Amino acid sequence: MSVEYSYQASAFPNDCFNEDRLKLEVGSSPSITTTLDYVRSREDVETHVFTAYLGFASELSTEEQSALDAVVAAHSGAPIPTYIFHASSTLCEGEHEITDAEWIILGGVVTTPSFFMADLSKSLARVVGSFKTVGGSVELRVCEDGVPMGTPHDLDASADVWATMQWYISGTPSEGTHEYTLEGRLVTATSAAVRFVSMSLLGVVL
Repeated sequence: MSVEYSYQASAFPNDCFNEDRLKLEVGSSPSITTTLDYVRSREDVETHVFTAYLGFASELSTEEQSALDAVVAAHSGAPIPTYIFHASSTLCEGEHEITDAEWIILGGVVTTPSFFMADLSKSLARVVGSFKTVGGSVELRVCEDGVPMGTPHDLDASADVWATMQWYISGTPSEGTHEYTLEGRLVTATSAAVRFVSMSLLGVVL
């Protein structure tokens, strides 16, 4: 039987919650390892107050309970957006090695995001590909005309085995035609490589 934890809407910063987003946020918390069985909600018929109920496979540890409280305290209550695919560009095809602690260009493309999507303020760029590292971590980033878009993406050690990667770029593309480059650098890894990396332009739909 699941162990249930409850939070009234007033426990959330915007006095509301979204079940799907809450389930995703709890599931992605590295500090909560106990399996989340469900997220439900119920409205009190007299007070009309909504309460979120989270059921776990077993009782949470003190550390997990604190992490759950932190998830609730940071939960926006906004619905999870859906995405419409607009275009995809190849950043690099074959294998490209990362050999230095300084940023090096691994591949790139020249494209015009505003040709595929009129309102770039609602755009989201997603990078996917394969990577492998030896001895530690590396960082990757995408630059527009040499300027980094958002923060670098960290990749942990893969024990010299090819693994898939994906991340969303926090920066927004600019109007017009630009050069987009994939760059990488060693952090604690002794060597690393990427291959078959592409970047997709998505449109956010609430």
